[in-house]
Formats: sequence, structure tokens, C-alpha cells
Amino acid sequence: MSLFSVRDRKKKRWPRAALAAIAIAAAMWLGAFLRFIGHAATPPETTAPAGRAGIVVLTGTSDRLYRGLDLLRQGDGERLLISGVNPRMTKEGLRRAMGAKKDLFDCCIDLGDKARDTAGNAREAADWARRGGYDTLYIVTASYHMPRALLELQKLLPGMRLIPRPVDPPGLKLRRWWAWPRTAWVLSGEFNKYLFSLLKTSFQGSRQTHIR
Repeated sequence: MSLFSVRDRKKKRWPRAALAAIAIAAAMWLGAFLRFIGHAATPPETTAPAGRAGIVVLTGTSDRLYRGLDLLRQGDGERLLISGVNPRMTKEGLRRAMGAKKDLFDCCIDLGDKARDTAGNAREAADWARRGGYDTLYIVTASYHMPRALLELQKLLPGMRLIPRPVDPPGLKLRRWWAWPRTAWVLSGEFNKYLFSLLKTSFQGSRQTHIR
């Protein structure tokens, strides 16, 4: 056997190995993506909490705000934090835009205007929860965004009970997502962000353990 034939065979093996690795990675990504969608579409059932509870709404579409207000009116939480509010928005301006009662906004609603992303929402909510002395937080955000929001919050509030109260955004067809290109695009993008947050959390956890 000539030296050239051995080299040729080795060259052929590399593309096959690379294709196999890509296929395995794609299959793993797809499997995890399908589980992610399943959790987003059907969040776990939770019972009423014991102890003190607060409500956190991560800003986005207006239906999140209305869901948070409903929880507050029902008495599920003592106070409501709306995280990620535009700094130029006042509490009175937001109240009028939502058509809510003034006494409810004055007594029981706080605005957070420092967060610019999900990690910022988590920091804002964690600080608010610690100041309030809450044992439980109801979390209101879009259903597809809930896994990443909970992940970021669990990192900062490891002992806190987090109860998801997801909202299905208008225009996103979660039940038949594969038939709607826009929905599939939004879900895949959010899943990739979730994976990045998961890897970042795992890396930070292992780094802290190593330092100790």
C-alpha cells in the first residue's frame, strides 16, 4: 500500500467524522428544543404558596401587565413589581394607559426601570424580593420566555419558590408552531438564548466551586 493511498483514506475520514458530529449535535439540539417547547406550552401546575408572596411582571406585551394586575386583585401576592419599564414612563402614565384604579397603583405596585434584558430583570426582581422579605414570587412573562426567566431568577434566588404564570403572546401559534414560520423563528431564537444562559450559569457555578 502506498503512502499516498493511506493519506487519501485519512482525508476521506475527516469529512465523514465531521458530518457525523454535526448530525449528532443537530439531533441533540432538536430533542432539547422539542422539550423546551413542551415546557413552554404546558407549564407545571402549582398550588397556592405558604408565606409571603410577591408578583413580578417582566415587561413586554400589555397582556403581561394585565395578567399581573389580575393576580394582584385576586390577592395572590402582596405587591407587584413591573420590571424593565421605560425610564421615561411614570407610574401615573402607566396607570392611565392601563385604565387601572389609582389606589391600587399607589398602594401596591412598584416600577423597576433599570433592567434592559432578562438577566437585568432577574437582578431587579431579586433585589425587590429581598427588600420585601418574600418567600414566593409569581412570575409573569411570555410562555416561550418563561424557562429563561426562571433560570436567571433561580440563579439569584436559590431558596425562593417561583410560580410561573405564563402569557401566550398574540400572534404566536404555540400549539402548531411548526406550521408558522414566525413562531418557529421566535421559539428557536429564544431556545438558543436559553442554552446560552444555561451554559453561562453552569460555568459560573463550576467556577465558584473551584474557587472555594
